[in-house]
Parts: sequence; structure tokens; C-alpha cells
Amino acid sequence: MLAPLDETGHFIDGYGELSGKYAHHVSKYVIEYLEKINSLFKTEPITHRYPHCWRCKTKCLFRLEDSWYIKSDEIRPLLKKAAEAVNWHPKYVGRRMQNWLDTMEDWMISRKRFYGLALPIYPCSCGHITVIGSKEELKSMATNPSLVDNLKSLHRPWIDEIEIKCPKCQESVKRVTDVGDCWLDAGVVPFSTLKYLEDKKYWQKWFPADLVLEMIEQVRLWFYSMLFFSVTFENTTPYLNLLAHSEVRDEKGEKMSKTKKNGLPFDDAVSKMGADSMRWLYCQQKSHHTVNFGFNIADQVKRDFLLILWNSYKFFNQRIIDQNWQANSNFDPQKLTHVMDQWIVSRLHHTISVVTKNLDKFSTPPSILSLENFVTDLSTWYIRRSRDRHDNLSVLYYIFDNLSQILSPFIPFISDTIYQNLHPDQNTSVHLQDWPIANPKLISQPLETQMQQTRELCRLIHAQRQTTAIKLRQPLSQATISGYQPLKPEFQQIILDETNIKKIIFQKTSDTNLLVDLDTKLTPKLIEEGEYRDFVRNIQILRKEMGLKVSDKIIIFAPLWPKSFESEILSKTLATKIVSENELRLEKI
Repeated sequence: MLAPLDETGHFIDGYGELSGKYAHHVSKYVIEYLEKINSLFKTEPITHRYPHCWRCKTKCLFRLEDSWYIKSDEIRPLLKKAAEAVNWHPKYVGRRMQNWLDTMEDWMISRKRFYGLALPIYPCSCGHITVIGSKEELKSMATNPSLVDNLKSLHRPWIDEIEIKCPKCQESVKRVTDVGDCWLDAGVVPFSTLKYLEDKKYWQKWFPADLVLEMIEQVRLWFYSMLFFSVTFENTTPYLNLLAHSEVRDEKGEKMSKTKKNGLPFDDAVSKMGADSMRWLYCQQKSHHTVNFGFNIADQVKRDFLLILWNSYKFFNQRIIDQNWQANSNFDPQKLTHVMDQWIVSRLHHTISVVTKNLDKFSTPPSILSLENFVTDLSTWYIRRSRDRHDNLSVLYYIFDNLSQILSPFIPFISDTIYQNLHPDQNTSVHLQDWPIANPKLISQPLETQMQQTRELCRLIHAQRQTTAIKLRQPLSQATISGYQPLKPEFQQIILDETNIKKIIFQKTSDTNLLVDLDTKLTPKLIEEGEYRDFVRNIQILRKEMGLKVSDKIIIFAPLWPKSFESEILSKTLATKIVSENELRLEKI
């Protein structure tokens, strides 16, 4: 085969007028030659695709060259057998690996580069080829051993100055100028980083890897090169479980590149968005979906989950401080009697079960969804419905203690902060704890179903209030519900408290469609109670604006207030008395 171009893209000697000229600059000489021999048909510009360097935009050249290969046919069946033993996620990644192993050719391991991994191959003119296995061996065979000691690096170009004596003819031999494929370095990682040659027991302790996680393109690259080395050295797989994901792109869904400058350096990304936000964003995605990555997306993750989680914990922590509360090791969740407490504990253990089941399959999206739903339930339903309670701190402690542990694989920093705050005297980490085990006795599906029905009814009643423009602080007399079996009294009471109505009537009907009829007629008594609730809210706003503590007592000065609810006002606002005055104001005692 003729190879007319040198490494710089210029024609070598022996090509007449083209010799010494750059390949992309010879068009006119070719045309002139064809005209000269009367073989030119015609010339015209043609627009067509042509490869360019993605960095400097220079047109590429195709050049014939000699390369070094590792023959693969002999090892192919061993690679296929080892790959079958791997637990691939998703399953089609394993099929893709088998297809690659079926069609792979010999591995071309050499590259023409100025810098890189030096191929330790020394071919002598006598026909003998020496492959050096270590720096010590190189020194023992070098024509000048002292040069080996003074090497700045074993990479090219520094190692090129080292020559060895051919063990067959004793002539000096130079190393081939090629450098190695980068996947040689990457593929040997399970051995080079684990002291395979120096400490075999240490290597055996950590080999094979329990889990490898990378982009699906690595099937023919890193996954393959690691498998190749592992089968060559030990005839086994280097990883037990392998999870492959799709491509990571920018916020607009475009491929990241240095040219577009749309990539985010890791240090910048983690310092601005936080490692926990980044990890949660990744874990949300199904492995076969492209991941769009960026600051705005990470901010959405914070708003949708992390801030809800943190604010829920802050509420609980503030309650601990205000009440000077200490955790009780005798807490038994099976002895809970309040329906809201029983429900949130059931939801917790249900979530532990779902997360455990999916993580055992290395599936993060269902785990993420389950955790997001639980934290939303905890914040927007349990904590909100329990704000006036002072008897459930043990329950909340139990919830956050377990929650921090099942969140730890996903958001290791926030979860550890919460856990260590819960256990200030233990000097330990959440990542050193045993994984929580779901207790089936604490999971009640009927309880969760009835609570879901309760919340659905509350949503429908709230929707009707909005339609009729009646604010929530205004009590209403009743709601009639058809299409539902009557709920237990404790769930009905939750609806009454949540929607601020006095009575619920369940009609048994043949029609299974859920209907809610809200009685919006306002009696003088209902109106006065609504005024009482508005008055209390205004007082609480003033307390907050004055920076008063929860325990601070006050005197209320007001022009008007609902007299029949005066005792309730004093109790709700921590006021000792209400004094008549032209403007509403408070005075701290």
C-alpha cells in the first residue's frame, strides 16, 4: 500500500511536482496535470460534507499508517462468557456489549501523538521484538541506565531518549514512536490502582468492583477495555453490576463541548449549585433518557425538593429549641394512637420499602419519586396539619432520623447534617449506620388509602371555596359528599379542621361519581367566627413584625373585636387582655 503523506500532511519524495506540498493545497497541480495529459472532463465547485477538527476547525486528512494491534479472536469467547456474568442495568446494555464483542476487530492500541502513554515496544533490525514490563526492567536493559533514573516521566517524549540492548543481537534499539490508546490506561485501572503487582491480597480485597456507573458509550470503550484486561489477567469480570446512563447535555438539550463553551466545569458547578442538588438531578433521570444539566435546572431541584426538606427539618428543630426537648430512646411507633402519627409512620416505612427494593435493582428514579412524595406529604400535610400540636416531637424525631438514612445515598451532605444534628453526642455519621429496615407491621395500606381520600375531599372543598370566593378563614356550615363510603370519624374530623366547615354529610347513592356540595350560606354566627379568625391572624402578623418570641405575652389594643370569641382570642395570641383604642396595636408585657 502506498502512503504518500508524512505526519505533517505533506507529500513525501517520489511524487513529482507534489513532493513537499501540503495535501490540501495541490488541487491546481492535479488539474493542470490532467489538462496536460488531456484527461480533464470539467471543473466546478461542489458543496459537500468534509470532516474538520472540532477544536481548531482545520480540515482533516486521511493518512495511511502502520499501527500496533492486540489480536482479539483468541480472547473473544472468554470476553463473552465473562460479560454474561455481569448484572447489566438496563438489560439492553448487556446485549449491546455482546453485540460489540461479536463484531469487534483486533484492538488498535497505538496512536501518533507527541505526548502520551509510551508503548514499551522495542523492535530490532534483527527481527526480535522486546516488550518492557517495568521501569526496573527498562533500567536493566538500557544502554545508559543512569538516564532511566533521571527521567522526568515515563511518557513520551522523555522516554524516547532511552535505548536498550537487543537481548538477541546486542545492538542498540529505539522504542517505537507510537503512544498507547488512552483506553489502555483506563482499562488497567482495576489492577494499576489496586496494587495488583505489589500486594495481591490488597487487590483481592477490592476486586471485582461492586458497581460501575458511566455513560452507555463506554460499552465499546471503558467497559470493554476493563473487561479485556480483566479477562486477560484473571479470566473474570472486573465488575459485578454495571449501570449505564444516557448522555449529559446542557440546559437546552445541546451537546456540551469546549467549542460551544456550554460545558460546566465540575468545580464551578458544585460550588454554585451544591453537590446534593447535582446528585439529586442525576438520580431523577431514567438511565435511557438524556440528562439536561445546568444551573436553572439545579435551582428547580432545590425548590421542588431540597428546600422543602430543609424547611421541614428547620421547623422541627425550632420546636426542639423552643420546648427544650430531648429525644427519648423508649419511643415505640407501634404504640401511637393519633391517626396523623400512624399515617406518617406508615408512609415512612412504605417509602423505606420502595427505596430499598429499587436500590437493590440499582434503579434510582422510582426511589427519588417515592422520597419526593414522602417529603411533600411530610411538609404539606403532616407538619402543616400538626403545627399547633406539642405532643408529636418524638414522632418527628423518628421520621427525620430514618429519613436522613434513606436519603444518604442520594444527598450525602444534607442527610449527614440532619443526622448529626439529631445525634450531637455520638460524634458519628449517617454513612456509618446500618440501612433502615421497613417494618411491615407499621405499614397500613387501608390507613394510607383513607388519608388519600381525605386529602382528595379537602382538595375538592377548597376548589369550591375558590370558585365562590369564600376565604378559608370563613367557617361554613356543611358539605354533602356523594360517591364515597363514609370515612372513619377521625378522618372526618381532619376534613372539618382542614376546610373550616362544621359538618360533613355522606349520602349513600347508586352513583359512584364523587360529588361535593358545599353549603355557602353565611349565618351571623358564622360571619362573627370568620371575623374572629381574621382578627387572630392580624394579631399574629403584628407579633411577627415586632419580632416577638412564641412565648412572649402581650396586651392587645383594638377599636373592635368579636366579643363572643374574646377568650379564644386571648388564648390563641398569648394576650392577657384586650383594651379598646382607636388603632390596632400590641404591647409586650
